[in-house]
Amino acid sequence: MENIIDITSDHNNKYESVIKAEQKENNILILRKLETPRKTWSKGPMCHYSIEYRWLNPSTGGVLGNEFTLWNKKKVSLNKSLFEQFNLIS
Repeated sequence: MENIIDITSDHNNKYESVIKAEQKENNILILRKLETPRKTWSKGPMCHYSIEYRWLNPSTGGVLGNEFTLWNKKKVSLNKSLFEQFNLIS
């Protein structure tokens, strides 16, 4: 099983304004609380959190790309690993 590393307070406080940041191999998930809850285009429940997914270049460690998704607070557990909650499709 791949190791999940908590990088919330890593990288010279690069992630200091986030709730949680984790890295698993060349993938990073970052959880942030939105300043104000938002509705999505699908008119689903209000979203309170943003998840940023970054994928890294394995040879340089640089960011190749990123995506953002919005999540309702009922769908996010602050006590679980982000990688346990959100499946990355490669």
